[in-house]
Amino acid sequence: MATAVTATEAATVTVGLVFGGCSGEHEVSIRSAQAIARALASGSNAAKYTVRPVYIDKGGVWQSGPAAAAVLAAGVPPQDSQDAAGAATPGQRLPRFEGVDAIDIWFPVLHGPNGEDGTVQGLLTLMQRPFVGSGVLGSALGMDKIAMKMAFAQAGLPQVKYLAVSRAEVEAAGQLSPLCDRIETELGYPCFVKPANLGSSVGIAKFTNRRELEAALPSAASYDRRLIVEAGVTAREVECAVLGNDQPRTSVLGEITFQSDFYDYAT
Repeated sequence: MATAVTATEAATVTVGLVFGGCSGEHEVSIRSAQAIARALASGSNAAKYTVRPVYIDKGGVWQSGPAAAAVLAAGVPPQDSQDAAGAATPGQRLPRFEGVDAIDIWFPVLHGPNGEDGTVQGLLTLMQRPFVGSGVLGSALGMDKIAMKMAFAQAGLPQVKYLAVSRAEVEAAGQLSPLCDRIETELGYPCFVKPANLGSSVGIAKFTNRRELEAALPSAASYDRRLIVEAGVTAREVECAVLGNDQPRTSVLGEITFQSDFYDYAT
């Protein structure tokens, strides 16, 4: 899916499209990168941009060239990708592939920790290269649901009731029952339990009774040491993109619609 090399390539902007990554949202990231690659290669964009696929496997190894292009075209990670997890050396977890200096701008399409949380943004900042998306602080706040809610509260934004919970509270012997008591008393049902630092609804569960709550807490704690439990509300889900810094521009509003009980990972 990489843009073909043409005689006018020198006049185009080379975009390093980074996808994959070390998180539970690895597969979603590949699908997102496909959509962006199609957009960068469609219409007048084809003459403006040269897409350089950069795949980060589940072990954290940065790959470019035919290997990355093959993953982007397939839309799924290689069959042996799980075997690579944890096997990489520190040096392999850096963008040291051939042609890295030719990338004009980086486009991180990484979901979740190790990509959407300010870590890759910090790396690109140290490289002194421009990149698409929020900076380190905005990315970190946007990824961490607890820190984000604290920032919202400071700004006076209304939000649903919630409780911050640690993995230690969930795993402590004999503590799950008192924790559930506190959640029932302060929030009631229905509620949602979420890992603080994941997206794409990974690890999220809706619960409407004590039995479901007791199952949801350990599941979410397996993804993150910090959890958030939120009161459920009946609401519409509306999204808006913002472009720019000192003079921001907003997109039209979009609404997410679905047939499932909530916007879960499968949906």
